[in-house]
Amino acid sequence: MITFAAGGGWGDYLDLNKPRIVIYENGDVIFVKDTPVGPAYFHTTLDGGALSAWRRQMQKVFSLKAIKDFYTAEVGGDLPSVGFSLREGNKVVITYVAGWDGKTIELPWKAIPKSTDAPPAELVQLYRMLCAFRSQRCEVWNPKYIEVQFTQAPEPTDPLLEWPKSWPSFSSDRAVKIGDGYSIYLDYAQLSQLRQLLPATRKGVVEMAGKRWRVSWRSSIPFDK
Repeated sequence: MITFAAGGGWGDYLDLNKPRIVIYENGDVIFVKDTPVGPAYFHTTLDGGALSAWRRQMQKVFSLKAIKDFYTAEVGGDLPSVGFSLREGNKVVITYVAGWDGKTIELPWKAIPKSTDAPPAELVQLYRMLCAFRSQRCEVWNPKYIEVQFTQAPEPTDPLLEWPKSWPSFSSDRAVKIGDGYSIYLDYAQLSQLRQLLPATRKGVVEMAGKRWRVSWRSSIPFDK
């Protein structure tokens, strides 16, 4: 399985849980596609030949003797970056590259190519394949669940919202504690209500369990099939 995410820098943080594309071992693909109302997730299925091509490129990355956790493809501060997560059986590679934006196929290569921090050719080719991915035979993908994230230290400017009493709380089996915060998983059918609750920025503040929490939401993408 290949998971690919991108972050724009300047506060647009990279998160592999919000990928641009996920390619599953069975050939299913969930990917971001621009629409007239903004980016949305779509689904398609690769044929045998296309899936084999992805597997061959993934094996080339797995074959690298010592892949680093982080590479630099461009010199500068607060650069865009991308993340890769490759998994097959017991083999796992997770690495990040600063200087790639997740969209541009022709790379600027402002960094010195001979630098030991420069990404290897096998990763460059995988990146280009991911950026070039398109599918005309696709349909809008809707997740089974919407993940609502609760984090501490809300911003003073975040609007105070009222979490519906009929929705799950932290004691619900739909709640998962993650570090100092929580995630609550709502059914996708509740998305329209969630959008009415949260402003267009997808962020707000709610009071729960005697504290104020900053809330945001994202589609819950399965990372195994």
